[in-house]
Amino acid sequence: MALFEYPQFCPVSRAAEILGERWTLLVARELTLGPQRFSDLLERLRPISSSVLTKRLADLETRGLIAQRSLPPPAGSAVYELTGSGQALRPVLEEMARFGMRFLFPPRGGAEYTNPEWTLLAPASFARRSAAPPIRVQLDVRHGETRYAFHLEGGEAGTRVREATRPADLTLRFELPFLVPLLSGLADTEQAIASGVLQVEGDRRALPQVPELFEMEFGDTPPPPGAFGPGGP
Repeated sequence: MALFEYPQFCPVSRAAEILGERWTLLVARELTLGPQRFSDLLERLRPISSSVLTKRLADLETRGLIAQRSLPPPAGSAVYELTGSGQALRPVLEEMARFGMRFLFPPRGGAEYTNPEWTLLAPASFARRSAAPPIRVQLDVRHGETRYAFHLEGGEAGTRVREATRPADLTLRFELPFLVPLLSGLADTEQAIASGVLQVEGDRRALPQVPELFEMEFGDTPPPPGAFGPGGP
């Protein structure tokens, strides 16, 4: 089947041709977290059907946004990953996350929080773009047996999010569901420290300023308690 095309010489129409199909943006979202097998994507994107996923992957591959790669033994399986053009979708997804957060609550009946790793997109998506407190913070985030690290640095130009290989004034350690409540300012950090949800090292005077490194708008309805899982606000 031929790929859909708008009869317009316009970059917005070109983008819409690629991203307007149902599930396409969500496939891209999953691949921003790293290479995925077909079975991984099928699970993360349920209730998508295998036939629809096959079609979306084929279209994205034809467009040059993703490519297949075979893993070396003993895995021996194929994975899908973003190409250079596919990586250019990251800022698009970040802008959509900012916009979509305004309409996320109240929760929609039947909507599943199937992949907690979506939360890992939050630091880059919601980093403040105007002047931010001049603090350096390391976030050590646990998710099962996996650890993720982010280095946050505020300044006149906004907040930079980098790999955690730089000196930090404050280090915060916690489980993944606490990430968005912390960044949004919804969390009671003193209670989280007392209960062991949050571990703090370094200059605690910087802790109240951490949410000021981000800008997260929830619209007219704020998240209810526990909206992001155990350890949430």
